[in-house]
Amino acid sequence: HELHQAALRKQLEIMETRIVVHGNRVWQLPFTYFGFSAIAASIAVENGGSIPAHSLLFALSAIGILVLWAMIDARRSYVRTGKAMNLIEDELSLTRKDRLTSTSGLAAHSTPHIAICIAAIAALFVGGLWFLP
Repeated sequence: HELHQAALRKQLEIMETRIVVHGNRVWQLPFTYFGFSAIAASIAVENGGSIPAHSLLFALSAIGILVLWAMIDARRSYVRTGKAMNLIEDELSLTRKDRLTSTSGLAAHSTPHIAICIAAIAALFVGGLWFLP
């Protein structure tokens, strides 16, 4: 029985690291995307428009869809890990941490990041339409 509890505690420790990684991905991905988009647009402008603006904006909006997909996957992974941690905490008779509630968990903090990413994708796509020849 002690060996089983030791194994569960080790699993919980590993999951605590994993949930932090998933949570960080949710907010790091959109900011990396915004920075990458700004740098790409700046380089395109400095190169005298060698890359047509509409092509660049469409490409950035397509990349944004991939970023959004990765963000949603990170959010799902966070929730899945949190649920598994809750089960282990229950089995070990530990007090559950408040990681999956709507006010303090990732859902409350990730929704604005996802919404901003969607808005950026839409803005880049509409910008691409605007600059079509």
